Amino acid sequence: MENLKIIAKCENEIPTNQKLFDELGDLRTIVLAQSFLKLNERDQLMVVKACLKTHYDLFNGSVPAFGKILFYVLCISDSENRISCFTFDTHGKFVSNSDSGIN
Repeated sequence: MENLKIIAKCENEIPTNQKLFDELGDLRTIVLAQSFLKLNERDQLMVVKACLKTHYDLFNGSVPAFGKILFYVLCISDSENRISCFTFDTHGKFVSNSDSGIN
């Protein structure tokens, strides 16, 4: 089973307000359903773009305890811990990708 998530990369990697982080949790992560992988590439990009726009708008471009959203990374890891990452700007435009065998 694949692990599918989009992570907002923010100006702070470590929470600046631990109490707020403890109360709200890590609001940088968007978890995608397994059915995402059954979509064609065009539809996958549309889903990613919609998720990013919703997330960005919901938080007005700034995640509590982490600050301003700089970009997003879609991470797909398989059962063998191979990870593929796809970077998107805050408007959902594809920027780059990388594959690795590390977890």
